[in-house]
Amino acid sequence: MSQPPFSPLRCKLPRKPWIKHATLHFWHCESCARLLHEYLSEDSTAAALAASSRAPECCGRPMRLLQPQSPQDAANALDLDYEIVGGLNNNAVRVRWNNSATPPLWIALQTYTGVYLKHVSAAKLPPVVFPLSDEDAYAYCDKDVCEQCLYCCKKGCAIYAYTGGSSIYVLNMDKISQYFLQKLPK
Repeated sequence: MSQPPFSPLRCKLPRKPWIKHATLHFWHCESCARLLHEYLSEDSTAAALAASSRAPECCGRPMRLLQPQSPQDAANALDLDYEIVGGLNNNAVRVRWNNSATPPLWIALQTYTGVYLKHVSAAKLPPVVFPLSDEDAYAYCDKDVCEQCLYCCKKGCAIYAYTGGSSIYVLNMDKISQYFLQKLPK
């Protein structure tokens, strides 16, 4: 049996990539709905950023810093979840939400090398799929369906969902299946 050819999207690194960024913050203009994302150092707290005169301006006013909500809030408000699909050659993240009363306006995926952002129309049904390539497509094994094992290939990456208002939901990509959690020493 011959090996399939390498996909141009496949990660060719022999080890998991390093996270190359600091904390991701989103700014929103209430007048024109412009969105700005930026990476800031870990010591830049959200309260200090919002109170400082350092906030970017748009439409003649300071933009509003979107406050992150916990993964539990994201799970409760949107029933937000993800799965990693594909294997070594074709790797993607599929994001689902089940609360149709407040569907997200956009979903962003923070990866090892940057941010992917997709706007979600009111008619869009879940899921939203983010195809990955190069370092972002790193996979420890060659399974076509991610088993959410202890290696957590996408640990350090995060999903951001915005439904309007002043908060943003953050879901860290560090899920481990119950099967592997039961195998851990106590």
